[in-house]
Amino acid sequence: MDNYQHVKLFYKSRYHSFGNSVQSLGWSSSKEQLIRFEALTKDFDKQLLKKESIVDFGCGLAHFLTWLQEKGFSNDYTGVDIIEEFLEQNRFRFPKNQFLTSHNFLNNQKKYGFIFASGAFTIPWGDNHVKKIKSAIKELFNKCNFGFSFNMLSVSSIFKNPRYYYFDPLDVSEYCAALTSKHVLDCSYLPGDFTIRMWK
Repeated sequence: MDNYQHVKLFYKSRYHSFGNSVQSLGWSSSKEQLIRFEALTKDFDKQLLKKESIVDFGCGLAHFLTWLQEKGFSNDYTGVDIIEEFLEQNRFRFPKNQFLTSHNFLNNQKKYGFIFASGAFTIPWGDNHVKKIKSAIKELFNKCNFGFSFNMLSVSSIFKNPRYYYFDPLDVSEYCAALTSKHVLDCSYLPGDFTIRMWK
């Protein structure tokens, strides 16, 4: 993953303003964040989630880890992010878990049981954003043994933040269909949001 300074600046600025809160990650509420977590893991084998390794790509402040712990799914968790401040905070709060930079994660050969990405594709990654995101989807899917799911903001959103990127759900779903026939497009849980779940 490239060194995206504008993405880092966005999150660092919010972190310095809001601290350990969903606002630092650009979410509007904890309630919506939890709804997104439910959508990410929906339909995956719960027994596998309890025993297989889980990667939180774009882990932010590891709120997903807290949710996984409450559900009993956090036996082997790795958080991945490009923001060093987030990683340092997470290592202090969760010393038993591993937190990696995106570079270190993407450049190791290890495969993981499940990979989840919540909000990781919200801030544009610069020129050719969609192409870069599709490449990341393929790379992350290839690094999982059982399943990969991610969420995005939809072009159907009524109110659009000019700093965020809004995707066409059907276009992204069509791309995922070329990677696996076992995938689900879910637009049911929050207006202007969608999740795609993919299985090996």
